Amino acid sequence: MKNTLTPLLVLALLAPTTALAADWEERLSVALTQGWQTQPDTWTRLEAQQPRATRAGHLRFMGPEFNSEAALPLALDRLAHGEEPEPVRAALADVVGRFSADWGDALVELLAEEPAGSVRAVLVLGLRGVAADEAEAGFTIALRDSHAEVRQVAALTVARRADGAVVAPALVDSLSDPSAAVRAAAAQSLGVVGDAQATDALLPLLSDADASVRLRALSALDRLDRSALSAPQLRTLSADADSRVARRASKLLAQ
Repeated sequence: MKNTLTPLLVLALLAPTTALAADWEERLSVALTQGWQTQPDTWTRLEAQQPRATRAGHLRFMGPEFNSEAALPLALDRLAHGEEPEPVRAALADVVGRFSADWGDALVELLAEEPAGSVRAVLVLGLRGVAADEAEAGFTIALRDSHAEVRQVAALTVARRADGAVVAPALVDSLSDPSAAVRAAAAQSLGVVGDAQATDALLPLLSDADASVRLRALSALDRLDRSALSAPQLRTLSADADSRVARRASKLLAQ
């Protein structure tokens, strides 16, 4: 399913740094021209490459040439303008994400326009290395994605940025996500980014129907503000049907 954000919202999110997609398209055109002029043999090989299956069964572009930022323009061009099948686009998104530091504007637009959720989930990982304002725009899009896997990956990836607290309000909203995996990921990341204002929103998750959500919420509250956990709450959780929750609550109760 294609993402549901409107073009106007995408432009609004990008406005602080790149008002129009033409900015990255123009840079890409220059990079492609320079690459073909200076390294025609290398780029011919790169263009002809197809991804190979990993031991886990995922397609990935492998080899030293794809471990270099030099591969990014061709990968980005194939992803943005080609007609590759979905598994190949996911492999291209992996290359783009690994070297996306200077291409955050492209990454944000691709997150909004890419039709396949599996590809968007890979693109989200690239937000780890882009500029702060582009990351905020990208996470805002990804945390509203129609695909639960994309929302989950986005929630987890926020915690891999030193400035992840900027996205904390969106993570708080994700605590009420219909997907338990997303709720758990949001709780986990809120504990990592250190937003104490999330305490009140995390407390109701101690009684969530999903054990993983209860565990992540308990762990996050322990890190953010242990005093928010009352003795009655911990005694109830120490008898939780899930052994992980029960052990963690019992440990906290004993402290």
